[in-house]
Amino acid sequence: MLDTQAKFHVHLRKKFGKTTKSLKREGYILANLYGLNQPSLAIQIKKTELQRLFTGNFDSGLVYIEVEGETSATPALVDQVAKHPVSGEIQHVVLRRVNLKKEIE
Repeated sequence: MLDTQAKFHVHLRKKFGKTTKSLKREGYILANLYGLNQPSLAIQIKKTELQRLFTGNFDSGLVYIEVEGETSATPALVDQVAKHPVSGEIQHVVLRRVNLKKEIE
């Protein structure tokens, strides 16, 4: 059976620039969440959760993002995935908020 609702619990990122190396060592993937006329959020996702998305039977790019401190999950599309050119490991993900009541192109 295909997984139609991938849900991620994410934390707001407080480290930027060269200090993000420590986040990567702790097992986090850096990500950004943008769109729907809301401010862009710098977030971090556990590497194991993100790998579950790409290795499982996932049939669409739609995910639900639960940001710490917010009460409801935000639907988002996986917009871009940056991978390391040699190892192929995911380095950064860009997520775009979507309105489920409107058609997108």
